Amino acid sequence: MTTISSSTTLTQSLINSYTWPITIQGGTSSSPVTITFGENLTLDSATKYFIIGSDYVIFEGNNKTVTIDGVTGGYPGLIQNGTGGSNGYSNNTIQNFGVLTSGSSVLAIYAGWVSQLYYSKGSTGNLVKNCYSSGDITSQYSGGICGAETGGYSGNCTVTNCYSSGAISGNYSGGILGPFAGTNLGNCTITNCYSLGDISGYTSGGICGLYAGYTNGTCKVTNCYSSGAISGSDSGGICGNSSGGINGTCTITNCYSTGLISGSSAGGISGSNSAYNSGTCTVTNCYSLGAISGSDSGGICGKTSGWSGTCTITNCYSLGAISGSDSGGISGSNAGYTNGTIVITNCYSIGLISGNYSGGITGSRFGLKTNNLCKIENCYSTSNVTGTIAGGIVGSLVGYSNNVSYTSNILIKNCYSLGTIGSGCGSICGGQASSVYSTTPTVNIQNCYTLYGPIVSTSLTITPTQTKTGVENGSWTLTTASRYLLGIPNGSTVSGSTWTNIGSNNPWLLTTFNAQLYNPNTSSTSGQTYTSNPGLLTGVSYNSFYTNTSASVSANSNTGVLNFTNLVNGANTTNVIAYKGTTNTGIYYGYNLNTFTVNSSVILTYTNTKPFITQQPQAQLAKPGSQVIFSVNALSLTPLTYQWYLNGNPIPNATSQYYIIPNAQIKDSGSYYVIVTNNLGSTQSSTVILVVKNY
Repeated sequence: MTTISSSTTLTQSLINSYTWPITIQGGTSSSPVTITFGENLTLDSATKYFIIGSDYVIFEGNNKTVTIDGVTGGYPGLIQNGTGGSNGYSNNTIQNFGVLTSGSSVLAIYAGWVSQLYYSKGSTGNLVKNCYSSGDITSQYSGGICGAETGGYSGNCTVTNCYSSGAISGNYSGGILGPFAGTNLGNCTITNCYSLGDISGYTSGGICGLYAGYTNGTCKVTNCYSSGAISGSDSGGICGNSSGGINGTCTITNCYSTGLISGSSAGGISGSNSAYNSGTCTVTNCYSLGAISGSDSGGICGKTSGWSGTCTITNCYSLGAISGSDSGGISGSNAGYTNGTIVITNCYSIGLISGNYSGGITGSRFGLKTNNLCKIENCYSTSNVTGTIAGGIVGSLVGYSNNVSYTSNILIKNCYSLGTIGSGCGSICGGQASSVYSTTPTVNIQNCYTLYGPIVSTSLTITPTQTKTGVENGSWTLTTASRYLLGIPNGSTVSGSTWTNIGSNNPWLLTTFNAQLYNPNTSSTSGQTYTSNPGLLTGVSYNSFYTNTSASVSANSNTGVLNFTNLVNGANTTNVIAYKGTTNTGIYYGYNLNTFTVNSSVILTYTNTKPFITQQPQAQLAKPGSQVIFSVNALSLTPLTYQWYLNGNPIPNATSQYYIIPNAQIKDSGSYYVIVTNNLGSTQSSTVILVVKNY
């Protein structure tokens, strides 16, 4: 075995002279040992890897690649920092290279292409950044970048700006990290990462595998996405099964998936059993686009979310049609299972609900076998409900228990459904079929309204308590919309209402209205003029707004909430989202608003700035010889120019809105971005990756 104790630049001829594995040591805070890849390297044995032997070691990839060639028996990973019997070392950095495969090389069980099992075990301050892998993830418990148990056992590790393009077929595996990330009092943070491969492994995830945040550990996943189809049962587009399990914590924020969700019990973001066994799973500002055809699945979380733990889903949405039985647009079936808790707030789905027993927000048996409060608040679905005894918000058997030890407590508040309701279905709650409740749950439906009824399926034998509920029977006028969506009691009159339809994803927005509110206790009315802040739409994403030529606008980087100043009427209106106006000369795009109020007297128009990119280039995976097209869209009132870049270098003659590679080859793989310029300045697009390989 070779030991290196000083900074070294590696070449192929140099590493061929070493005895493997190679230990790197001798770093200090003032003088770290830096191992630089001086050229693209090839390793052809499972014993050829590096061992970090001290603190303060840097692997500087220098934008080179390491090809693992012909290792068919299982490669353990390029870099080791911790083993089953010993902790790793602290303050080490791995950066700026890719791991490629050839000659049918495969990962070993528990391995990652970049780092091995137990990376950062019991050690702190370790960082993996700007790395990628192209090899498939076929072995169990493995990861596209890091192996199993990364950042575990009181250690911590950050993985950022990494991606994998290989298919994820190994059970319990992840596109970036293997299972048990941040296990046993550890802490693992993953930011700005993505995976492109399909997810077919059982309980696997596009970013993290099984048990992200496990056994008193923490895993945080932020600004990540996956684009692969999710066909593995119990799998997730971002995290696999049991995220936040056994007293662990998993937090998933600002993430999305675009793949079809066909695996049973799967989720577009988190797989089944999120927040398992006294664990906590929090999913915020996430969405999925894929159709949900797997049974018991969910657009955000899979089956049994909050199983004996606490699962919270906030400001999330799904757009895919829900055809799988017992499935939900946000959460799959059995949410809150076995004394668990689930809270779903400010979420919506717009996909057709054709799956039997399914729901627009949750699947069947919401609040199954729990004595804790399970709540859905400020949520809506817009699509028609056609599945057998399905529901616009909750699927069949709400609050169900087949065990006398449990009496479920369900609250459905400030929700609405706009779709038509099929025979036997309910606009809020689905039906019952042949199952029999062992105990009668407490189900409260408050301030919920629908365009079509009934609110509760006629086949449901329990009787939920309804407060301020209403059905418009297909007649959605300005007056009735004002009354029902704001919970104005029957007997009241409404005038002067200003409604606008702002698109299929966000169907109704109330701006101002006058109301004579009826008080049944005094049999009298009192008048009031309202500028509404409709709680029913809190959390809805809407992607356009207008500003006046003299106005300025700023966006909170954490919430996306906008603040306008110098509006037409001189007001300072926070969180404006607009609406009807007589002139609209331009539009900004790209903001997601979490809350809003409306000032209907303001007409807002677009003011010119440096280019504003409305559609970023997209990462791509291509076969050799195929055509690749990168594109960008940007807004400007003055002419635009474009320059595309590959690995930081300008591409000759790539000066249009589109960059086309008619015959892509492996040498074209790399990082691409474009700079868009007008007379007021330049804007750089996101950097995206092209991988060209046979697959």
